[in-house]
Amino acid sequence: DVADNARTLNIVAPVAAGWRETADWIAFVPKQGLNSIGPVGGAFSRTAFSFSANNLGGAPANWTLSCNKPWAKLSRTSGSPAADAQDDVEVTLTSRINRMKSGKYTARLTFSDTTNSKTFEYLINVEVAGPPEGTQYWFPLDTDPGWLRTGQWEFGVPKGKGTHNSDPKRGFSGRKVFGNNLNGDYDNNSPRQILTTNAIDCSQLEHVELSFWHWFGIESTPYDRAALQVSNDGVTWTDVWVHDGAHISEVAWWNFREDISSVADGQATVYIRWILGKTDSLVTYCGFNIDDIAIIGSPLETAK
Repeated sequence: DVADNARTLNIVAPVAAGWRETADWIAFVPKQGLNSIGPVGGAFSRTAFSFSANNLGGAPANWTLSCNKPWAKLSRTSGSPAADAQDDVEVTLTSRINRMKSGKYTARLTFSDTTNSKTFEYLINVEVAGPPEGTQYWFPLDTDPGWLRTGQWEFGVPKGKGTHNSDPKRGFSGRKVFGNNLNGDYDNNSPRQILTTNAIDCSQLEHVELSFWHWFGIESTPYDRAALQVSNDGVTWTDVWVHDGAHISEVAWWNFREDISSVADGQATVYIRWILGKTDSLVTYCGFNIDDIAIIGSPLETAK
């Protein structure tokens, strides 16, 4: 997009300038990605973005910076770096983002090299995640919903521990999650350990989908196994996802969303279960951490 293209041009500029005798302009360069995500009320994956204004010319030059959103605060709005020098700028997301409703927001940064009449624009993208549109059942896990769990499945605050990848230190929203051993890795030689929801009434719904946030780690198959399944009677289970391949070692929250309509549409007793195991006798990871589970669907259209 525009931000990525501009960032690429600015990063390339100092290198390209070395092929010329002079580069009489200021390159404005971000030092990291320009996206942030978090739940309604926070916390967000990133709240500060660093830039450098690099003067590639042979004489001092002037620049200005502006932002079109009040929730992105600039550490400075102008500068005059000497030849071959740079100014550092930080853009900080203010506490206003904690009061935003769910949705996607964009702040536009306009950087102008006023000496050399060059202008660049960057977009800082913030996603405030809440219940997805069409959510019919919402489980933010602020309190224990009382779902059946076996083995090392626990409800509570994760401790941020683990060998190959650590658990988070809090939920995606709020502090609590469901996870396999919230104090570190799952066990070696573990049988299947299962978290199963209570019955969810989808009898008046169609186009049913499942969405949740996960922070997950597991050894590659066939050594350790995991799966996600759905049922409309608690007896016959259908795979929604099965771990099959290389190890997984997540270090951030990710959203999972999948169509389960073939099993759930119009059904009064829909169950979802997360399965970890069997595991072998050697390598272990953090296992599942899940939060903010949503059942999405549309009201069932009945013949008049």
